[in-house]
Amino acid sequence: MEKIKVLHIIEGLSLGGAERRLINDLKLLDKSRFDCAVCVLFERFGMEGEIQKLGIPVYKINFKGCFDPAGIGRLLKVVKEFKPRIIHTQLFWADLYGRLAAILSGTKAVLTTVQSSVYEPESGCLFSRKRKFLDLLSGKIADAKYIAVSESVKVSIMRRLAVSPDKARVIYNYVDFAGVKKAGLEESRDLKIGLGINGADILLSTVGRLNPPKGHRFILEALSKLKQEFPSLKLLVVGDGPGRADLEALAKELGIASNVLFLGMRQDAKGIMAISDFFVFPTLSEGMPLSLLEAMALEVPCIASAIGPVKEAIEDKKTGYLFPPGNSGELAELLRSVMTDRNAARKAAVLGALKAGEKFDANRCARQLSEFYEDLCEEM
Repeated sequence: MEKIKVLHIIEGLSLGGAERRLINDLKLLDKSRFDCAVCVLFERFGMEGEIQKLGIPVYKINFKGCFDPAGIGRLLKVVKEFKPRIIHTQLFWADLYGRLAAILSGTKAVLTTVQSSVYEPESGCLFSRKRKFLDLLSGKIADAKYIAVSESVKVSIMRRLAVSPDKARVIYNYVDFAGVKKAGLEESRDLKIGLGINGADILLSTVGRLNPPKGHRFILEALSKLKQEFPSLKLLVVGDGPGRADLEALAKELGIASNVLFLGMRQDAKGIMAISDFFVFPTLSEGMPLSLLEAMALEVPCIASAIGPVKEAIEDKKTGYLFPPGNSGELAELLRSVMTDRNAARKAAVLGALKAGEKFDANRCARQLSEFYEDLCEEM
């Protein structure tokens, strides 16, 4: 049987959710059935080595800005030489130019993975009407099909991009639960000593890009309300982004700078979660957060904002704990409650790992992706 050639087009390969999803998919796809290659539009790198280790070629298109006619030409050349049956895109500029390349090359099967509800008001993303129009129009002209990483994202795609239900499938983001547990154990060795943490500290951790829609300020505000009652409470913040300076300033303003460690981007994020007593995820907008799934895999009690995708992963007070998005007072009360009843929190974490391991199973999600690819080819 002839292999199905799939060309993945993505904006960059820096450390992020879309990039990690792409690499996870490439690792699990059956190489006897699929021949994959990756096109990277912009010079944002860091994870390309993981793809190259799989024996998958990475084409660096090197767009010089968001509109680059020469870059479009280089992308089209790769498409014509590779001759994919499917073009699979992730992130806006890759979606737009990937669809354009498909139209110009005559590639009929176009698939887009959507990682978040970016056009919803609560997302905090001030994308222009022009951008949304281009997204909608290019999807219609290319007859794109969609993968939504949660049911909530599928609803958003249908509402905001006028996508019919038959053109979108939910294939959840996923993690290798056994692999995450192993990595967490290995990465956590001597980590407390390296971070200057003593055994009496109560550790909260959070992982994600530091920008306003991720809601980090609400953890800081909650921590300031608990500091007097729990002076040994410490927050480990993993991640970087444009909001870091503002968050560091807020921590000083709230008088909790000594209780917060801004750790930046880390290769041992799983280890940091593993040494934590609680994982806090205060986001205002998300698709299906990988860091939350990893914390659940590590059996760390999870406290998260009650947005749609998170509620697909956590059943409140049974497999984790939910609080109203953007409400630091409710978050503080919830943290106080779980810190005073750790046995209940521990039981919820164990059950959460079991339930999430079934729902977000990597092999099942990989099978669903393979079936989608094959269905697309049969339709052409």
